[in-house]
Amino acid sequence: MPVFAYLEAMEVHFSPNVETPQQQVALASGKEAEQLVQDTITRMLENQSRFIAGVQRGIDQADRGEFVEHKDVVSVLIGCLDREAHSVGEQSRRRFAKSKHEIKPGPEGVASRLEDHFSSS
Repeated sequence: MPVFAYLEAMEVHFSPNVETPQQQVALASGKEAEQLVQDTITRMLENQSRFIAGVQRGIDQADRGEFVEHKDVVSVLIGCLDREAHSVGEQSRRRFAKSKHEIKPGPEGVASRLEDHFSSS
């Protein structure tokens, strides 16, 4: 990673549609606007660095022939989606039941629809 010789302060100008909410967030968080910008950019750069490192790890794994089969990825995604759909469905049923209405279960679920979709492609 290159190291730059200049260490002077950098001046950045924001449009009003960015500066106004930025100042509001700074005020709400008890930080000076400049500190908020520095913290935000630091987090963004750290996240970008982790992302780039993760992509490189994936490229290295692919170069070594370490792949996950498509059907295994689909299976994991379907499981995650079904758990989420079930959780949301249960929460909705409980809320609705409190209001004395009856909820009948819906179609077979997300998994069967996704399995149909991916098995036909």
